[in-house]
Amino acid sequence: MTMQAERETLNESLIRTFIRYGYDGASVRLLAAASGLSKASLYHHFPNGKPAMIASLARCQIAELHQAAFAHLHYPDAGGFMALSNVCRGFASYFLHYNGRCLLMALTQQHSTNPEELAPTQDLIRRQFDDWTAQLSERLVEIGRKPKRAAREAQELLATIYGACAMGRLLDDPAHVQRSLRRLAKSYRLAAEKQAS
Repeated sequence: MTMQAERETLNESLIRTFIRYGYDGASVRLLAAASGLSKASLYHHFPNGKPAMIASLARCQIAELHQAAFAHLHYPDAGGFMALSNVCRGFASYFLHYNGRCLLMALTQQHSTNPEELAPTQDLIRRQFDDWTAQLSERLVEIGRKPKRAAREAQELLATIYGACAMGRLLDDPAHVQRSLRRLAKSYRLAAEKQAS
């Protein structure tokens, strides 16, 4: 296994542990056990401990979610509605990989006993979602929405996506988000087909 593959495997085991236990609940002992490393080896990878670890993992998740979903907004050959359909499909793939969960969502909802450790990562995530909302809004303007309506619809789209994720957790049904996103993607695809006809 290459060093990059080993790091990706390590990151994924840590991400899943933080999703399951939260920032406070994921002790270094639990994180080490989940990764198959000793605590000393884990600190070798993350010398500054959990705050540096969670910041690094959040950046990994941002990159993964961007590649899976938001990158579709920038493909020149995809029309506006089709790009939005592909964003929904990308989210579906992302949620499927993490069993209907999202580390970014989990972190922004948490109230840590060490808020000063978690706050910089939470701020990073919020800034990234502001940027993604702006990117969605730009695509909606291209479709013909007025800027204020586009901004509102962009927020509503993300609210629908993450609402489906939250409902899946509430119902203990990870597939709920998949079904919801498939329907949402289909509605945008049909709008693209209608626009093209």
